Amino acid sequence: MVNFPDAHFPLLRKVDGLPTIEVNENQISGTLPFVGVDSERLRAQTADYYSQINRLDESIGMLMDSLKSSGKAENTLVIFLSDHGAQFSRGKTTSYEAGLKIPLIMNWPKGLKSKKLKSEELVSVVDLFPTIVDAVSSQEKAELPGKSLIKIAKDQLPGHDYIYAGGMIGTAKYFYPKRSVRDKQYKLIHNLYSGERDPYFTVYTDHVYATVLSGSSRAEIASSTDEIKAVYERWESPPAYEFYDLETDPWEFNNLADIPDYQEEMERLKLVLTNWRVNTRDPFIDPIMFKRIKAEVDSINTLYPNHSYQKDTTFHWSYPEYFGDYVLNAEQN
Repeated sequence: MVNFPDAHFPLLRKVDGLPTIEVNENQISGTLPFVGVDSERLRAQTADYYSQINRLDESIGMLMDSLKSSGKAENTLVIFLSDHGAQFSRGKTTSYEAGLKIPLIMNWPKGLKSKKLKSEELVSVVDLFPTIVDAVSSQEKAELPGKSLIKIAKDQLPGHDYIYAGGMIGTAKYFYPKRSVRDKQYKLIHNLYSGERDPYFTVYTDHVYATVLSGSSRAEIASSTDEIKAVYERWESPPAYEFYDLETDPWEFNNLADIPDYQEEMERLKLVLTNWRVNTRDPFIDPIMFKRIKAEVDSINTLYPNHSYQKDTTFHWSYPEYFGDYVLNAEQN
């Protein structure tokens, strides 16, 4: 495994002479489209981000050159992906496509001979393990939740009908659990903390951390169109459900959850999402577990403001134990 710091914060336009192709704000027409807000400041941040991507591209080129020099490039499966979407408003830490949709590129000259250069199939990171298993062995394997990307690339398997996302954010201060599912056209987001504000909203708008300056400020949002203002209001105070038609609205600006014409499709995805949560033994689907983790988070935020528990060597979370008991009981039942 090789990890690159680009394209991550801080957004450094040039490091050690790289990239050789630098991007500046005069070369771009606007910010990332899912952001919805445009300003000179944000265009400069976006240009820095594009420069970082160019540097990442060159760095991967150096890695591939080293692999070639070893003589093993032809029979090495290389899988490139990122851990999340861009760290701009409505990107990283959200359940919008800008936060969940990531690049995925595979290269294996000897073992992956496909005429397809690009696939529109729905795939997920759960497919990585079955892919690696498939690459190193031809024997039949036990049933796994994912699929081999090699077989999908070779048209030996279809992609997924649905792909899912979960999570609850990594610290108590920004705890805000969400679940989502999408098919090729529609996307459903279930905000489990609906009625409370998403704490990550202020990280972006108020620039809580000096390294996260790429967020749209409140002044920049206020100067935007009414449509974009509503988009940001929905991010800050999400409804229980958000529903989007990704074919007509790829940036998820228009929530269709309350539109009668879409109720049938939304109910279909609600059922799909619920079944997934049951099958994966999601503890948050149990009201007792939900109240218990919420009480633990609230207690930690009171006793340890501003993440200070992370510096306490005696501190430990309790939820792994009672979540584990819940999963074991679900399996036995």
